[in-house]
Amino acid sequence: MKKATGIVIGILLILFGAVYLLNSLGIADIDLTFEGWWTLFIIVPCLNGLITRPEKLGYAIGLVFGVLLLLAAQGIITYDFIVTLIIPALAIGFGIKLIVTSAKMR
Repeated sequence: MKKATGIVIGILLILFGAVYLLNSLGIADIDLTFEGWWTLFIIVPCLNGLITRPEKLGYAIGLVFGVLLLLAAQGIITYDFIVTLIIPALAIGFGIKLIVTSAKMR
């Protein structure tokens, strides 16, 4: 699975570079950015982890958080909503995960 991940990331980088080059040379006018594009740096690795790793909980939480940030950047929900409800929920979830993981080690 690691080999497939490298191939996919390589193809995406080549496509990004080609589109950027075409835009820079004035051959094409393709807009690669959108509000919240940076959330893909959270979403894509979490999706990869959900597919390739046996431990899914942390990746699922990261994916939900990334999607919520993307929705906030797009104006669908507010950042205040994330801070008010989601951040405490994530803290509780990670705390429970740490307790369960520590209990399994004993």
